[in-house]
Amino acid sequence: MSSPRQKTVIILSVDYDSHVDFMLPYLSNALLIDAQSIADCDELSYRTDNKGVHIVYRGKELTDVSGVWLRRPRTKEVSVLKLSVDPSYRDYSVSAILRHADALMSHFNDATWVSDPFAIQRANYKPFQLDTAIRLGFNVPATLFTSDAARAKEFVDKHKEVVFKPIAQDFPNTKKSYKALYTTRVVSPETMRYQGLNLAPTIFQQTIEPALDLRITVVDNKVFAAGITVDNLDESPRLDWRMGNVMGEMHIEPYTLPKEVSDKCVVLVKQLGLKFGAIDMILDKKGKFWFLEINPNGQWAFVEDVTGQPIAKALAELLETGKVTS
Repeated sequence: MSSPRQKTVIILSVDYDSHVDFMLPYLSNALLIDAQSIADCDELSYRTDNKGVHIVYRGKELTDVSGVWLRRPRTKEVSVLKLSVDPSYRDYSVSAILRHADALMSHFNDATWVSDPFAIQRANYKPFQLDTAIRLGFNVPATLFTSDAARAKEFVDKHKEVVFKPIAQDFPNTKKSYKALYTTRVVSPETMRYQGLNLAPTIFQQTIEPALDLRITVVDNKVFAAGITVDNLDESPRLDWRMGNVMGEMHIEPYTLPKEVSDKCVVLVKQLGLKFGAIDMILDKKGKFWFLEINPNGQWAFVEDVTGQPIAKALAELLETGKVTS
């Protein structure tokens, strides 16, 4: 009797993604597909016959796929493709390559997707996230997404203690510098200028003073929570713990959530149609938990690297077997 064919886990990401390095030791048979490899002459073909569409990559048909990890596929926003092409044809070539690679997202319907690409796209919209979280009973700060100056001023005047953060995913970028925009406190409401919101709609949110920032990584039904503190950040108008990478010092430790909160996080991820989610929450100084946002494809390697929480192992098990048991 012949042994069963080994299942493959397909990873759709850029070839320099450090998260892939965390995962590979736990995967028996993984295949990374990056749009750059197509530009570098690796074959990706979709061939039809009377049985349907057959996908071939590097000369091998992709069959027996147990899971697809939609980690960080290359897009115009993620990374520029390196191409040997006349500049006048560059946009055309980029569009052709990315659309050719993106067609993978409509296949492998019998595999476990982490997560479904269309669910990720929908869940990335923050108003939808907050609406779902509120309906599940999470505490959510008063929030306004707006392009209107009068509406923004009304919100700030009402709540007094307010932060603002970008809606945009692409930030100002020149040949000399790159600007990243973080969550920032409104220090002097009376001096705020609201002109130009029609050109850069922005999120305004009631300030919640944190006793602890929480990054909660959900893999199917498994929850990994970590508490994050940053030294010397209180003196800055910026309240984003990610600023610990450029100022202050960031500390990450495992954190045990109350079961009620942990269970809600699992339900939230399922309600959004996802298998994975990186949730940001705040524990305030009165012991109340507040939901801020969920990133359907967020970073987690930095948490595992410091805390040792086996996030990669859980992800690998989900991709290979369709569930997490350990």
